[in-house]
Amino acid sequence: MFTSIVGNMISLSKVIAFQLSELILEFSTHYEYANDFNDFLKLEKTVLGVNEVMKKSEAFENLEIRNLKFKHKGSDEYILKNINLSLKKGTSYSLVGLNGAGSVTRFLISA
Repeated sequence: MFTSIVGNMISLSKVIAFQLSELILEFSTHYEYANDFNDFLKLEKTVLGVNEVMKKSEAFENLEIRNLKFKHKGSDEYILKNINLSLKKGTSYSLVGLNGAGSVTRFLISA
């Protein structure tokens, strides 16, 4: 009976250790997202009024981006590579992506 209890306690401690390591890994991932979001909030902001947006939108019929690549300041690794995009005046677009997938970065670069 004592051996069974000790064996169960050892098994339980292994499960707890595994779960704890998973939580630490998950926390570090969320910490990276929080840092990226904080960096985003520090970016220089430009706010345009409706009239300025209309003037800018009248300036082109099509906007085309070819082979765009981007890396964050101080990083050696490109987070965007060979991005091609063609936008037509009067058309609505939606940019959707997972957390950390670069959708906000793509928008900021093209803005």
